[in-house]
Formats: sequence, structure tokens, C-alpha cells
Amino acid sequence: MLTNGNAARSRPAELVGRRAAALYTGFGMMLLMARSAEQSPALAALAAGMVTACSLATPGVFELAAGHAGAGILTATLLEIALALAFLLIGKKS
Repeated sequence: MLTNGNAARSRPAELVGRRAAALYTGFGMMLLMARSAEQSPALAALAAGMVTACSLATPGVFELAAGHAGAGILTATLLEIALALAFLLIGKKS
């Protein structure tokens, strides 16, 4: 992951990456278990939370423009934008 964004590898960065992986796995499990839930305020809150979490695309673009990250960060940024749009569409249906 660090290599794709042209970020320097270091033990602290790898530690943060492993911890973030566990966090994202938790998000994934929560969404997987809620996928067949009926429309409710809780489901709308999950969608809104994921849109907020996917706003990571914004700093990714700025880091690329500032030269702190390489072009590999565009993959993550585009995925985050796609997820945010998908959750926005889901949120509008509820």
C-alpha cells in the first residue's frame, strides 16, 4: 500500500497500516451484516458514516498535487469516490 502511493516505508507507517486494515475489516463486516436490513434510521446512519469515511479521497488528491504521494494513490482515491457515491445513492433511497 505504501509503495503504490510512493510513500516511504517505515515501521510506524506499517504499524498504522496494519491497524487500519483491522479497522476496515470491521467496517466491512458491519456493512456485510447490514446489507439485507430494512430501510431504517440506523441503515441511513451507516450509509452517511461510510460517505464520511470515504471523504479520504480529498486529502489523497491534495497529497498527490503537493508531491507527497505518487500516482498510485489515484487507485485508492477513485475507489473512495466510487464508494462515497454508491453510499450517497443508497442513503437517498432510505
